[in-house]
Amino acid sequence: MKQGFAFILCAICFVAACTKTSENSVLIRLRNNTSENFKEVITNGKSFVNVQSSAITSYQNFGKAIDLPYVQLINLNNDTSFAGLIYIDPPVSYLQNGKYTLEIFEDTLTYYGYNCKYIKD
Repeated sequence: MKQGFAFILCAICFVAACTKTSENSVLIRLRNNTSENFKEVITNGKSFVNVQSSAITSYQNFGKAIDLPYVQLINLNNDTSFAGLIYIDPPVSYLQNGKYTLEIFEDTLTYYGYNCKYIKD
């Protein structure tokens, strides 16, 4: 009986800890909706490595993240591309705490052929 109670108490603490993380910070993951595999994707000063075509990465914790989506993309040949807003004039605003997916997609209207957007999870 005591073991069952201890297990339930641990499970409640675990769930509370997971919930608290997303409420007190910005969590971002990537969705690569392109046909390209990327060696590295950089956004808001953090790096996601080996982002495969059609893949969704795990969340990374960001203290603050600018609310205008942008990424630096490095493909397997070490060629660099950009998606989203490259130039941001101050003052900047930040995403509210919570979970977000930063979706990268092909866009023939942009210089590099890619764009991106935030989706609130």
